[in-house]
Amino acid sequence: MELLFGALVMLGCGSGESGGGDEGSVPTVAAAVQNDGPPAVPATGATYYVSPTGNNANAGTLASPWRTPGYGSRKLKAGETLVILGGSYTLSVYDDDILDPPSGTANNWVVIRGEDGNRPILRGKSNLLTAVDLGGAKYVKLQNLEIRSDNGAWFRDGIEALGSPAEHLLFQ
Repeated sequence: MELLFGALVMLGCGSGESGGGDEGSVPTVAAAVQNDGPPAVPATGATYYVSPTGNNANAGTLASPWRTPGYGSRKLKAGETLVILGGSYTLSVYDDDILDPPSGTANNWVVIRGEDGNRPILRGKSNLLTAVDLGGAKYVKLQNLEIRSDNGAWFRDGIEALGSPAEHLLFQ
């Protein structure tokens, strides 16, 4: 048995504050997730894309990306990857804006990751419940995402797993 550790950058979530500590400091929340072993190949299927300039009526390709991470997360199937391209994404509408990925399988993980070298920022506001809901999710990997309040706006949680048990989750 192995414990996989990761850190998610979360600024000002759950309060009216926009961070805390010294200017420029980045508070992090570390998560330990129990796993029976690292995934050999996390995702084996299609890769889709989200961009701040996309449109949810698009095909989700790099040339024609979707607009919102929540929409993109709901289109995934086991083994598929969602790449959230660099930029800022405001999350404020309950359910529509929340990333809610499906479960993967031991050989076909669902992967949601930020663009390499250009980490996207998911900014919550309007007292949104969470940015990512992993309740009941299995075999999901989140990578290279920054979650924060939208300029100090009320935003309850960055990541939640409520309703039913979640397992085999990897945060990098």
